[in-house]
Amino acid sequence: MQEDTGQSESHVVKGPPLKRSTSGFNIFTSKLLSSDECKKIESKSEKMTFVATKWQSLSDSERSVWKNEAKNIKRVVPSLLTLEEKKKQIAKSKKNLIKELTYLESLGCESAVLMHDSGTGTVNQYGSAKGAQFLLQDNAVALKFMNFFDTTNRGPNYTNKDVRDLFNKKYSEACGKPGSRVPYLKKGFTVTGLPNGIEFRKPNNYGEEKVKAIMNAQEGIVFQLEPEPSITHSDPAVTEEIDPQQAELQHILCKVVDQEKALQVVTDQICIEESDMEVTDLALTDMEYNLLTTNYRNCFTEDALTALAANYKSFSNHKGYILPVYTDTEDAYWLFYFPDKMSDLLNQHSQQQIWGYWLNATEDKLTFKLIMSKNKVSIDTLNIITKENNSSSFLFLQKTLLLKTKTTVNLPEPFHDQIYAILNEYGFI
Repeated sequence: MQEDTGQSESHVVKGPPLKRSTSGFNIFTSKLLSSDECKKIESKSEKMTFVATKWQSLSDSERSVWKNEAKNIKRVVPSLLTLEEKKKQIAKSKKNLIKELTYLESLGCESAVLMHDSGTGTVNQYGSAKGAQFLLQDNAVALKFMNFFDTTNRGPNYTNKDVRDLFNKKYSEACGKPGSRVPYLKKGFTVTGLPNGIEFRKPNNYGEEKVKAIMNAQEGIVFQLEPEPSITHSDPAVTEEIDPQQAELQHILCKVVDQEKALQVVTDQICIEESDMEVTDLALTDMEYNLLTTNYRNCFTEDALTALAANYKSFSNHKGYILPVYTDTEDAYWLFYFPDKMSDLLNQHSQQQIWGYWLNATEDKLTFKLIMSKNKVSIDTLNIITKENNSSSFLFLQKTLLLKTKTTVNLPEPFHDQIYAILNEYGFI
């Protein structure tokens, strides 16, 4: 990628451009723009001229009043905040907490954090990768933490995700493989211990009351694997269980086809047809692609292999990706433009940095402008928002931008909505 020369490493920017502090002029402008006098002016430029003229006409003592008001705004007193203001402060502090825990993890510290939000009655879980795994393996830890507070009447605010995690945990215990997921379509198991009147289904099919009932009865819920049907023919490729190598293959195949098809390929030796491959943005590492086209080429028909190669070549040769990034500002996220190949990004370790350019938000939430900086700009790879809890599932928008000031990007609304859905799932907003 292009880099400005003559800059030392001490000039590296490691986060979003700092937001300008609230000033007396900002507050004055905000209040004047909302006045009836200003609303009568239709042109935006004329409005700003009107505001600037009014500000210039103020005396030093009058300006001091507005400047003092700006200083008072910076002093956050929790007891004086409204409920909505507290929510914003909590969201901001959560981001800072995640950032600090991530930094500690990079230093070799493992952590597990439980946080009770008295406003919503929910318990949020944070920590390093191993710390989070520890908390997810036993929901009783969060329940005991919740019971420490006087929230027995309200109870935990369970969601369909909690049920999905519970079912995956119970299924993993049944098959003896931590991290396994319930094969809802394939079946091959029975479930006992569900509350009366509730049938086993995909968690998204349960309403709020059923979700709560299932989670309250979680101790008695048991998954039991059904015996494999006897095989009347000799097929050495058929095995009873998925071994670690097959699990790795399934993970890679999920980047090419949907999860159910990937499972069928691994367990039933069904070949992937060209029509099965709907993925055009193939976010495979070089190693993963090489494995699919060598060791696992028998998982594809010849037409499917040709399509895989064409998609991968197109994807690997493309330069330019817009990436959503976690921030410690009041904004839900920032956008970062990475002008190189995705393979360069996928081969990075989470503790490494990538270089590029920030995109600045405009009044339109879906319109952004490229920020050109004289200094080198970098971000930590681990701060990029991912679709799943692993660094190889980056959320990105494939786009080549002209590297010049005020290059405009119109963000697709579904991409924006997907970012918000991920941030909401992890409790950032």
